[in-house]
Amino acid sequence: KILDTNLEMTSILGRNKKEILNHKLIDFVDYKNRKEINIQIENLKHGIHNSIEVDFIKPDSTFAHCIVKITPYLNEKGDLINSFAMITDITERELIKRNLAESEIKFRSIFHDSAIGIAILDENGVPIESNAALQKMLGYTDEEFQNIIFTELTDTEDAIKEMQHFLYLIAGEIDYYQLEKRYYRKDGKMLWCNLTVSLVRDIKGNPKYAVGM
Repeated sequence: KILDTNLEMTSILGRNKKEILNHKLIDFVDYKNRKEINIQIENLKHGIHNSIEVDFIKPDSTFAHCIVKITPYLNEKGDLINSFAMITDITERELIKRNLAESEIKFRSIFHDSAIGIAILDENGVPIESNAALQKMLGYTDEEFQNIIFTELTDTEDAIKEMQHFLYLIAGEIDYYQLEKRYYRKDGKMLWCNLTVSLVRDIKGNPKYAVGM
């Protein structure tokens, strides 16, 4: 049972101190995480402790995603007397992570089903992945695209101009760029296309990949 707590914990759980004391910590944990908490508590009896991430459910049904580290206090015989829990709220970070995952799922659906040619590019401008529309448009397979730098598919004048924009993009000096440029199909035929390239960053703000459409 919880014998004492601080104001930060009342904020995390959305409850006052009276509503928390004499309850078990697991009473406030989301059902999907309760098995992990039970394992953690069982480990405490053997002096084993580590950190886990769980969702605490508030009275308004919102959650607080937290790192929980429980330190056991044992007597001379090695029996568990009590324990001390340090709980760190990382909800904001977790929400960003979950939103990114949802965005990735939505993007994947658009990527595969779109009639617009789309390529995912690494920081050197080499396609990591291309969709069926782009493969049909330029006549290359996905595997062939992965061995071609995008500047090899276009007119030299356009390639120089785009490389400058791409370097600015990777350096973070611009968020995206748009160009009207010439592409050459695998069979040698030329196509005029409108190109938009934007940068996707990871949770830390570092370049993850570029998306060309």
